[in-house]
Amino acid sequence: MCRLYAIISDSFIDGNFIDSALNYLSPLSKKHKDGWGVGYYNFGRPMIYKSDKSLYMDTFPESLRKDLKNSKIIFFHIRRASPGIAINMDNVHPFKLGNYIFAHNGTINNYKDRILPQLSRKVQQSLSDHTDSEAMFYYLYDKLIQGYSYKESFEKLLGILDNDFTALNTMLSDGLSFYVTNLWNIKPNYHSLYYRIIEEEETRTMMIRSTADSKNDEDIAPIGPEWIKIGNHKMMIVSPNLEIRMEDI
Repeated sequence: MCRLYAIISDSFIDGNFIDSALNYLSPLSKKHKDGWGVGYYNFGRPMIYKSDKSLYMDTFPESLRKDLKNSKIIFFHIRRASPGIAINMDNVHPFKLGNYIFAHNGTINNYKDRILPQLSRKVQQSLSDHTDSEAMFYYLYDKLIQGYSYKESFEKLLGILDNDFTALNTMLSDGLSFYVTNLWNIKPNYHSLYYRIIEEEETRTMMIRSTADSKNDEDIAPIGPEWIKIGNHKMMIVSPNLEIRMEDI
């Protein structure tokens, strides 16, 4: 299981929001310690930075902070590897294909039988360790480049998974719009995603994040009232000017 945190703005992102994300995620990385990464768009170009260290033990590069300030879309991922999935740099999120960046929280059971047969042999061979998250992204990307919307692509994925997953919490962007899915079959408090919008002068900024977590799902501290729950089986689509559309999936 992993934790997610995104920042989206209609202007370049203020460094204070980046610091808030790091301050929130760093303590959680003591548990989610199997690497961290961030996806962003530097003047429209998709970029990812990854580390196989725990975020709280790592040094955040000043050059990366500078790059993030030139972005309007940023999303972080701290990893806690699913059972049986290797811990290495290749398996750290986010992933990038074409102009798309993608991150996932949850575990897809039996994904080798459910997803891999749907992919071409060439694509299967390009997947280094066949992680569930990366296979999921390749499947969705294949549908997107065929012209399906993200909702249509995701619904096709659901059709082959037969509800055999813990959670399908995803963040995906093409550099313009931002897409969030929140689906879970266990631990609703742990897997719920929330968002918040802050208006400052002429700038609008949205944050989206996982909850903080503790030993048991039941004793997770309540999230503040300024954060709005996305809800289970929901897809949130955020336009470049931060208009929100909610879809059932």
